[in-house]
Amino acid sequence: MAEVEPKKEDGTDKAPPDQNAVSEMLNQIGKCALRHDEMLVLRNAAAADIAAAAATKLAAEAAEPEVKTRSELKEWLKWAKERAEEQANTVHPRKKRADGAVEKLKFLAPANDVLDAVGLVPTLYLDFLKFCAGYCLLGALLSVPSYAFSAARAHEVFSAVALDTYPTALLQLSIAARSECRDDGCKTMNTVAGLLEALFSVLLFLGVRRFRNRVESINDINEANNVFTSEYAIQLHGMPQDATKEEIKEHLETIVAAATGKSREECAVWDVALITDCASVLRNAVQQTPLEREYAIIERKLRIENALRKERPAVWRQTQVIGKLKTKIESLSSRLKKTRKAITTSTSITNVCGAFVIFEEQPVRNAALELYPGGWGYITQPKARRFRSTTPSGCCDKGWRLRAFVPPHPRDVLHENLPYRLLRLDFKAFTTFCRRLIATALLVAILPVSFGVIIGVEAAKMDPDALFNEWDPETKKIMVDSLFPLLASIILVMVNTSIGMIVSTLGDFGRYPTLSGRHQNQVVTIFLAQAFNTGFVTLLLMAAPPPEFYRSYEPDCQCPKLICCGIGPKGLIMRGPHLTMSWLWHLDVGTLLVSAMVVEAITALTAPWVPYIMFNCKKRCSANGKRHRADMEKLYSGPQFDLPTFLGTAYAHFFIVIAYAGVLPILYLTGAAFFIGSWLCERFALLYLHTTPQPYSYKLIEATLWWMPWTVLLHVGFTFWGFAELPTWRVRAGAWSRPFDNQTLREAMDEPKRMNTDAGVLELPALNFWLTSIYDVPNHVNSLPTIALFVLFLLLLLVLVLMCVCATCCCCWPAGGVPCRRKKSRVTPYRTSEECYGAHAVVDPPFSQILVGVTRKNVRTSLNGQMIHEFQRGIKDTRQTRLLQWLPNSLMFRMLGMAERLDQPISDAEWEKAEPLFSKLTGAADISYQPEFHPTYETAWTFLANSTKLHRRSSWARILAE
Repeated sequence: MAEVEPKKEDGTDKAPPDQNAVSEMLNQIGKCALRHDEMLVLRNAAAADIAAAAATKLAAEAAEPEVKTRSELKEWLKWAKERAEEQANTVHPRKKRADGAVEKLKFLAPANDVLDAVGLVPTLYLDFLKFCAGYCLLGALLSVPSYAFSAARAHEVFSAVALDTYPTALLQLSIAARSECRDDGCKTMNTVAGLLEALFSVLLFLGVRRFRNRVESINDINEANNVFTSEYAIQLHGMPQDATKEEIKEHLETIVAAATGKSREECAVWDVALITDCASVLRNAVQQTPLEREYAIIERKLRIENALRKERPAVWRQTQVIGKLKTKIESLSSRLKKTRKAITTSTSITNVCGAFVIFEEQPVRNAALELYPGGWGYITQPKARRFRSTTPSGCCDKGWRLRAFVPPHPRDVLHENLPYRLLRLDFKAFTTFCRRLIATALLVAILPVSFGVIIGVEAAKMDPDALFNEWDPETKKIMVDSLFPLLASIILVMVNTSIGMIVSTLGDFGRYPTLSGRHQNQVVTIFLAQAFNTGFVTLLLMAAPPPEFYRSYEPDCQCPKLICCGIGPKGLIMRGPHLTMSWLWHLDVGTLLVSAMVVEAITALTAPWVPYIMFNCKKRCSANGKRHRADMEKLYSGPQFDLPTFLGTAYAHFFIVIAYAGVLPILYLTGAAFFIGSWLCERFALLYLHTTPQPYSYKLIEATLWWMPWTVLLHVGFTFWGFAELPTWRVRAGAWSRPFDNQTLREAMDEPKRMNTDAGVLELPALNFWLTSIYDVPNHVNSLPTIALFVLFLLLLLVLVLMCVCATCCCCWPAGGVPCRRKKSRVTPYRTSEECYGAHAVVDPPFSQILVGVTRKNVRTSLNGQMIHEFQRGIKDTRQTRLLQWLPNSLMFRMLGMAERLDQPISDAEWEKAEPLFSKLTGAADISYQPEFHPTYETAWTFLANSTKLHRRSSWARILAE
């Protein structure tokens, strides 16, 4: 029980000594692991390293200059700044030299140095920015003729006021500027521009495929070059709550040995780390440790300020500072007492929810995954494989069905969220589902802001006299066509920024079991929300419904209210008059899209500099006010790199740019500015501002690129829709005409016979009426470029559907289908993982050898420092391979510095000269699945697991009395 502290004279309580319950419970959690003799030595060595580091830090703190006078304070500030600089070299990206010294990376440092300093996923993110910038520049290059003709013909379509006012002036470079020219030169230009867009779509689709394959191949090579504990481990679920680590070890070794025909020694389990119901303890420990540390920091500040006041008579400012510190201590005392009381002597922390099991051999681990599939196959699991506990409460005649999954890396696990997994289908899983539902609802709640803004702009455009009846016509036009779209685009960008902040804030609220899972959800959520908010809200609101569809229920939508029905001029969506992408569509919708992209490009060029300036200003202005070494180190450590937010925003921007760039070619230029600026600013911030990013899983990139091929399809579809409005050369005889020559919904409903039913070139008798009723689709195919774009659209759609089918059902697909990932029922322990996990996968040595260190002969380091692999010796340098290097996409990737050397052959002489790669697993956080070694909990464990650290050693009442 905690001691009862006496009341102070001013009536406030002193921060009491902490309860020992948290220390006892953390030690119980730490014992939930199987400790082989070798693992015990490893853990003791890790503990010794932690103890040595703690002793070094304590010695440094003991050597810390005493501060009782202002002259001593100056010496201490000098000492603290030097220590903070040393600490900054350990938390910021640095290049390590051979002599052990560190140095700052140059801005244009080689790719390998950046990869070693910041990790795989941030490097891939920078590559993604380069990829987007490169293809935006390629699109802009192919659109140069379009820019020239559009600028020359814009005065034929748009008024002089629109062309002289921002943002409508940007429409000079849209294809709508050529929608009224009928001469042969303009028709030829429109035809060429449409065919160039088709060519760009093909190149972009091939580039997207190459980039996605490159992400996978880089990860394969990264896994071949390195060794990870997760390659020897499985995540096991389904055992009873009272199962022990010894029983799990015994069961797995017996079952795997029987299934593979090997001995028990060959199927050895190296380590078992139980997943227990310890969420409340870990969460409280992580919350309590910063409070304890902050209490000590403020206590030291108050002690120094009292000493300085004794040296010299107190001034008003110093009295105010001391008063504020006393107030902070009282507030911290109250918060500490609440946090400490949250820990109870609950026994549920030993209830088993699962286990991380590390095997000695990789083939044995693969066999265990096949024996206990994680899908629905566990229902028909043979009784001989089921788990049976030896304790009376765990007895079960049929046994417990186990399920095994490929585990994340040890650093990737969020242990306090593991008991809340959705797959458990219990009350805790239901609360997790409710939390994620609430987070989604909060995100969706902000989207009506954009709807309201666009509805307001649309209402002003439809009836400007009702709002500005006293203004002259020219001013009205400027307000409606220029000022309102500019304000709307700024609000759209503000809503996008709010979406990123909300999703980042709610990341912990969703209780994701891994960091990668949480970040992957953030990336996809930000991408979808921002893409929908920017690219589709305006489109849905300003489009008109199909005339034949709207005519059936038009009388029900006629009312004086703002919203009367679901679809139509008085509906929730499709309130506009635009049936096609006419020049009026560009004036209403295209202006908003282009303006929003311009504002986002400006934001990308300026926003990253704000934290950099603030960081340096704080160091210069706040350093002399620090009184504790931890405060000084925190001041010299930059903010964390919020990769999920950056990545989701980049995805959304590229999606919108590519989707609409065919009809708004200026988006190629804004996209190039955005991505080039983002690459420059964020590379600079990553190297010189942010702390070293955590080791993200490559799935954060690989699993979130699914949308890229569909963006190309959307690009072709919108380009086809827009070019149907441009006068171009036809294939068959007859004059060219638009699919809806009557531009508005009302005119199409009043005179349906005027629809150009014979304008197109497609003959689809069976579908003609249905497609015409939808949006007059057959008559959009009215020229040579629209034929090319329409056929390309159908081909891409077919290819994407086949890709989805193959990725789901076929193991032959390079990404690996679902049956391939679930593995075959027959156990083949010596089979390599090449079939499903990459073409160049490597079976690593036994786990015990990796802990000691081993040279791997199938991966070597060449004389120039590059990694080479044994499979490269079998590659033949043929004329065909050399020719493939000069294809357009190959040239693009070479120009962007993203060409891989994996397809280059290695001669036998080069292979013999190269040195075998030495591999060794180091660091308890990368070896053990125990939470005590995880960076998120290590500080709390080190500080709170020792009960002697939980007591205050200084007299708080005496300090206040002074």
